[in-house]
Amino acid sequence: MSKKITIHPAAIRDQKAIIKLLFRVGLQRLLTGPNAMQPDKCLVARNINTVVGLTAWRSIHRQACHSLATVVRQDHQRSGIARALVIEKYRRLYDMGVRHVTVSTDNPVVIDWLKRKFAYRVVGRRKKHGEIGRPRVQHWTDMAVDLESIREVIHG
Repeated sequence: MSKKITIHPAAIRDQKAIIKLLFRVGLQRLLTGPNAMQPDKCLVARNINTVVGLTAWRSIHRQACHSLATVVRQDHQRSGIARALVIEKYRRLYDMGVRHVTVSTDNPVVIDWLKRKFAYRVVGRRKKHGEIGRPRVQHWTDMAVDLESIREVIHG
């Protein structure tokens, strides 16, 4: 990851860039409704003053949360930003007492990456309803990780 990239809690000044990034990758559903992202549960990666990535989550209860999205601009992918965002998110969640994180995805590349980098395990599959996600994949893969089991990864 470039030394120019910094990770911070999302701020009001990041709102337009977050919206643009979510629309660019088809995740605009995270802007409204019951599962909408909340600014206090979102981190952004900045290259100087430009938002180049984000990660967001939703609290389930005091010790568990659900990862909503981790997105990196296409021109900054494969540079370690996604991994850095996820590690920083997990570090903050761990320090707040969260021990269990879940995620749902329909992307086989993401499934493999989460298994390899963060010891996620598949805990179930659900049929998709509606037109969200990859059209050729007919189910969501639900995954989970225990942050205690990867404490060394997140606290380096």
